[in-house]
Amino acid sequence: MLYLIGGVPRVGKSTLANLILERNKISYVETDWIVSMLLFAAPQLGIKYATEFTKEEYIKKAENFFPYPYQFIKYNQPVVEKYIIEGDIFLPQHVSVLQKEFEVRVCFLGTSNLKPDTLLNNPSKNDWWIKKLSKEQLNEVCKWIVAISNFLEKECKSYSLPYFDLSMDYQKTLEKAYTYLT
Repeated sequence: MLYLIGGVPRVGKSTLANLILERNKISYVETDWIVSMLLFAAPQLGIKYATEFTKEEYIKKAENFFPYPYQFIKYNQPVVEKYIIEGDIFLPQHVSVLQKEFEVRVCFLGTSNLKPDTLLNNPSKNDWWIKKLSKEQLNEVCKWIVAISNFLEKECKSYSLPYFDLSMDYQKTLEKAYTYLT
């Protein structure tokens, strides 16, 4: 069984993956690791971190990246019984493709409200890029995260996929996502 946790950056995907790891002993892979590997080991592939905070850039990055996790899943699924992949690189349309071929439990995480203080006061191991932003850029990133969350929520509805908004009661909603996946 593949557990797939998708959604925007900085909303709790790794936190949910770690929760499943701690409680159920199911290992996970962050798509950031695969992006980093491809970025440095094979730059000619054009896989890279987003340079613009736009919906178009987000979709383009996901479209360019999808063939790589697809192959990873294709060759891993018969060998590893249970594992998690989490990242901001999957779109609901990608998940619908995966569900036709593989046993997949999925959820997407997002937020309808995000303030810069929330990002700054809840550090994560992957927030190196947050610390480099000016106050204006940080505000723009928060708006972008909310906009992409809204986009993903609509896309999830059109593909009948679960979406969890973590902006209200973070811990309770994270537990709901955990319960749904497991």
